[in-house]
Amino acid sequence: MHLSDNALIVLEKRYFAKNDKGECLEDWSAMIDRVAKNISGGDQELHKRYYDLLDSGLFLPNSPHSDECRWRSAAAFCLFRTAH
Repeated sequence: MHLSDNALIVLEKRYFAKNDKGECLEDWSAMIDRVAKNISGGDQELHKRYYDLLDSGLFLPNSPHSDECRWRSAAAFCLFRTAH
């Protein structure tokens, strides 16, 4: 998926995994791989389907930004696109 500069800034600040120094440990591809692994429960076929769905932008989970529940999904947004 093409991400704007602004989207990358938000992802880097809020969603990409970081080390103890606050440095990003992942990029878009690594982040959606992490999310797909978590929501697929270890099922390889589901992992691929979720990864592709996340990368398409049609399914974008939303998670709270706090240390206690740092990587848990709290909500999901499904964007429905129509062909023009």
